[in-house]
Amino acid sequence: MPDDNGLLSSAEKERVIAWMQKHETGEFVCPVCKKKDWLIGDHLVQPITLGQKGSVQFGGIGYPQVMFVSVPCGLTIFMNAVIMGILPGSANREGEKAAAVAQPEEKANG
Repeated sequence: MPDDNGLLSSAEKERVIAWMQKHETGEFVCPVCKKKDWLIGDHLVQPITLGQKGSVQFGGIGYPQVMFVSVPCGLTIFMNAVIMGILPGSANREGEKAAAVAQPEEKANG
């Protein structure tokens, strides 16, 4: 889990690299510049979820992402941080396996 400033630790980045090595079927080549020079973003990011009539929803369920940035051209690819094991997921409706969403942390009063 990222630190108080939202930064991924070097151990978390190593887990991302290990996950990629386990799951990629070939070389991770940028589709734009055709280079293999990627960096992992220091922070997780999350797209904004939308509610009824396209209203923006802050808080609640989210889909946290790891950023991969092509150094030569800047193309950015996002992969789900829950599926990669960087953040814990929530149970799906059937309770069979973790869903690819993160629930907000409960804050203790006081």
